[in-house]
Amino acid sequence: MNTETDCQKSKYEVDMTRGPILGHLARFSVTVALTGVLQLLYNMMDTIVVGQFAGKEALAAVGSTSALINLLITLFIGLSVGASITLAKYYGEGNLKAVSDTAHTAVAVAALCGVVMAAVGFALAKPLLTAMGVPDDIIDMAVLYMRLFFVGMPFQFLNVFGSAILRAVGDTKRPLYILTVSGLLNVALNLLFVIGFNLSVVGVALGTVISNMLSAYLILRVLTHTDGPVRVVLKKLTIKKQILRAIARIGLPAGLEGATFGISNVLIQSAINSFGSYAVAGNTIGLNLSSMVYILMQSINQACITFTSQNMGARQYRRVRRSPLITAALVSVIAGVVSALITVFANPLSSLFNGDPQVLSYAALRIHLTFPLYFVFGIMQTFGSQLRGMGHSLMPMIVSVTGISGIRLGWLYTVFAANRTLDTLYVGYPVSWAVTMVIMVVCYIFIQRKLPGEDARALETVETQTG
Repeated sequence: MNTETDCQKSKYEVDMTRGPILGHLARFSVTVALTGVLQLLYNMMDTIVVGQFAGKEALAAVGSTSALINLLITLFIGLSVGASITLAKYYGEGNLKAVSDTAHTAVAVAALCGVVMAAVGFALAKPLLTAMGVPDDIIDMAVLYMRLFFVGMPFQFLNVFGSAILRAVGDTKRPLYILTVSGLLNVALNLLFVIGFNLSVVGVALGTVISNMLSAYLILRVLTHTDGPVRVVLKKLTIKKQILRAIARIGLPAGLEGATFGISNVLIQSAINSFGSYAVAGNTIGLNLSSMVYILMQSINQACITFTSQNMGARQYRRVRRSPLITAALVSVIAGVVSALITVFANPLSSLFNGDPQVLSYAALRIHLTFPLYFVFGIMQTFGSQLRGMGHSLMPMIVSVTGISGIRLGWLYTVFAANRTLDTLYVGYPVSWAVTMVIMVVCYIFIQRKLPGEDARALETVETQTG
């Protein structure tokens, strides 16, 4: 194996195969959480600007595309997860040649996938939005927004894959810096284009595309100028089949899992729509607030994936076994505290989005029925992340798809069908989380028992002493 261990590493990289587990997970999680929260706030600003200054039709047009956009790009975003896990494993092994090959392949895949998605999204925008039943009075604006959004897809994919590459070697700071700069530009351009130039949905789309262009440029500049093994030389960009297979083996199941979630969420949203606009508005507020909890949990679980991948590569199996328990504890505490605060202050927080008492009552309904058990969802994802970091991506996909999506759809067409109330519909969320969490933990216990009893460093020490 060509390790090339003499390659200089960047000061931003973090070797998670040594040192305190909790410290690594906490430091990694904080910067990833800040990145996610900033992204969420920027997205909220997009919605606020278009809703306040371009009218409800423009707001509806932008909102009507979100589920479809997420559904179309989820599969390719899953590949970035595969790239991150593959690269982190090689990094833990010390196989810096393979790290470099993975970085180059990932950037090439990002550019290719971005171009493909730009073409697909531009061509299929109108027929797909029409099939979804987007109202006639906003369909033209929705199509225009979606087409402009997909024009910028190559830049968005370069940003997503580039950030995944950096996080795989423990570098969470530079993606945060880049998002801060590009996000501020996005907000400024939205205000300029929508308020100053009265460009409505075109202005929001252009702001997003231009800020993604800046973000992609900065990510590429970091990758092409870094001192570490993830340094990318643009002339050497190529897709190595062996690396691509490794990325796809992990990334495709993750992408398919996300796409399946998207389909089930679309069907559940259709059920919520049947209760009228007040219920839809209240549900939207609940979703926005739940995004904050989700991002915090995901940041910890992303740390778990990187930590586990690096330590699997280094064959530090004791550390691999300890990480999910520590991660689950962190997730439970963070999610529990934040969820409790949002539940207690549900009314004033919801009032930031809308002041209508009926809307607020629907928002409170979702919050009170789902937030107290949100930590269960986080624990479920912790053990799924652990399995992916250990190289088992297909199993958590199957468990999540059959557990989360299967139970929700089964609940929708049986329990909810027999008692059509929002209370019944929302209770299906924690039920699906709890059942899937139990199955995921059982799968993890079964898989981790197959790990060697001793880690590589312990064996090397014994061999040295007895040699």
